[in-house]
Amino acid sequence: MPRQLPRDLFFDYQLIYKGTEIDSVVEDLWELMEEQWKGERIRDKESHIKSLKVLVLNLFNAYRTDVNMPVGIPQSSNFYTKSPLGYKATKRVQDMLIKLGYVKLVRKGVNRAKGTKTEGNKAIKPRTSSYKSTKKLHNYFGRLNLYSLKINLNNFNSIRVGNKETGNIEHEVNPTFMEMKKSLRKINKYYDSIHIDLFVTDEELTTIRRQMSHKEVREEWGETQDDMILKDLNFRRKYLHRKFYDNTYKLHGRFYGGFWEGIPSEWRKRITINGRPTVEMDYTNMHFAILYHEIGEKMIQTGDLYDFSHLVPEWEKGDYRDECKLIMNYMLNCKDAEEVISVIKKNRAKIFNKVPKPFKTWQGLIGFLEEANHLIADKFYSSQGIRLMYLDSQLAEKVILKGIENDICILSVHDSFICKFEHHAKVMKFMLDAYKDVIGKYGKSIKFDWYDIDFEAPIETLKDKDITTYLNRLQEWNWHRQPYGDSSLPLLPPMP
Repeated sequence: MPRQLPRDLFFDYQLIYKGTEIDSVVEDLWELMEEQWKGERIRDKESHIKSLKVLVLNLFNAYRTDVNMPVGIPQSSNFYTKSPLGYKATKRVQDMLIKLGYVKLVRKGVNRAKGTKTEGNKAIKPRTSSYKSTKKLHNYFGRLNLYSLKINLNNFNSIRVGNKETGNIEHEVNPTFMEMKKSLRKINKYYDSIHIDLFVTDEELTTIRRQMSHKEVREEWGETQDDMILKDLNFRRKYLHRKFYDNTYKLHGRFYGGFWEGIPSEWRKRITINGRPTVEMDYTNMHFAILYHEIGEKMIQTGDLYDFSHLVPEWEKGDYRDECKLIMNYMLNCKDAEEVISVIKKNRAKIFNKVPKPFKTWQGLIGFLEEANHLIADKFYSSQGIRLMYLDSQLAEKVILKGIENDICILSVHDSFICKFEHHAKVMKFMLDAYKDVIGKYGKSIKFDWYDIDFEAPIETLKDKDITTYLNRLQEWNWHRQPYGDSSLPLLPPMP
């Protein structure tokens, strides 16, 4: 069996713990540290204890994600200028935890510009030093509850402005900003009260984490035939933020942050909300439907806007649907057809194996798609994508907030929405109403699929060992919510 190498979790100084259990852990560890520092003057004791608590919570978070999961702890003083922690206090506490045998170094960081150092003939990227808790510290973790670990929403950066090219930029704090921030805080507080999970076996969980590890990450970590890089899948990651591209707050604006967004789409059918199975619904042909509705024109074809088999005799129904969808979206975001072709060639190995017949070139297929959508041809090559993303983010906000008003948990994946099976009819109405509010029209079709939990054996006959981690999480949530009584959440999600 391959050796599993979990990627490290990045150090999060916003972690807090809702409960007194952490205090006893910190007190015990601090007492041991003071014995080692006996005779030394400790300036700002409070700062040291604060750093100790945050370090312990980060190590606990990693441990409960994966027993072998390390934490990437920045060693540069620059990082701490933006955090509420003091650099010297944090470094001193960290070093003492290592000295006492509660923490160990897993991988030393590289603090230099990309490509300035090589291992063999290969340039290595800058990386943060990785640290892992030891069994000595694991004994203290037994006092802590997984779901009492929270994000400090008071300091949470829920509205982020910038992109890959510009990075984060200074942005205006205006009424629009404050209203969005207020809505996000409402959403995140509500999610905090909901158990969102993934009903999978322990073996399947490993498979998912493996699928989530990108090739470049595996190469960076030096994966061999005897190794298996596993990305973290942290089920406490359910706090959302929005990304915008400028101060108008009208470009992009989509929601990010929930763990359900990062898992492969085929596994989303296993999502459970408070122990119940879910259904996923999404708007059909979202962006192009909006473009046609905005100009008041009927769509060229009814049904699927990405299926052009009725216009190409050589194609069967559904042929090259996904390829056409991707190319049309490239056409919305690229500056010209040449750039579209460049993007296609970059993805040739993964998506675009060859030009579909009867077209001889990618240029020919692009020209066909332009003609097929001639009523909205002026929208191509005009950076429409980020404007349309803003519109679908407005839809998502309305749908999620309407759900909260009705005590219905709704998870978004851009223009797709996940809810308990029993709530699907109400959520579909929320989606239709939101589209009318934002776009000004009804008439949007919604793709509606629900799924059985597709284990080969009925869930009632599954052996406990197969779903140990799922049951442990659910039982721990039950205890977190109702520590002195029976929980209402089922141990296994009932079938619809």
